[in-house]
Amino acid sequence: MNTLSAILAITLLLIALLHFAWALGSTFPCKDEESLAKTVVGARGILQMPPKWASLLVSICLIGASIWALSIRGLGPVKLPQILAFLGGSALTTIFTIRGIAGVLPSFEKMAPEHPFLKLNRRLYSPLSFQIGIGFALLTLAMPNWGWRFGG
Repeated sequence: MNTLSAILAITLLLIALLHFAWALGSTFPCKDEESLAKTVVGARGILQMPPKWASLLVSICLIGASIWALSIRGLGPVKLPQILAFLGGSALTTIFTIRGIAGVLPSFEKMAPEHPFLKLNRRLYSPLSFQIGIGFALLTLAMPNWGWRFGG
C-alpha cells in the first residue's frame, strides 16, 4: 500500500505541476493557448484557457490530494487524525471516481466536444481519474483499524 500511496502522490503532483505551469501562462504541451484549451478543456467553441487563477486553484487542490495520498499511510508531512484521513480519502475516492465515470457519459461529451480533448478524455483523462479514485478507495479501505486488509 505504501507503493500505491507513492504512485498516487507522484501522479497527482505531476498533474499539479502542469496546472501550475498553465497558471503561469505556459502552453505546454501545445503550440498556443487555443490549442491548449481545446486539448485540456474541450468546451464547445473554446478559444482560450480559463482564468489563470482557476489553473492555480486546481494545482493547489491536486497538491493537497497528493499530500493526502501519502498522509493516509502515515508517510506525508502531515499527521492526520484517523477519522479525518478516512473522511478525506472517502471524499477523494468519490471525486475522482465520479469524474472518471461522468467523463465518458454522452451528456459530458456534449458539453466538451472539441478535439483533441474528446479523444484524450476517453483514452486518458477519464480512465486516469477513475484509476486515481480506485487508488484512493484501496488506500482508504486499507487504513489500520477500519477492518479491511489489502496488504502492507
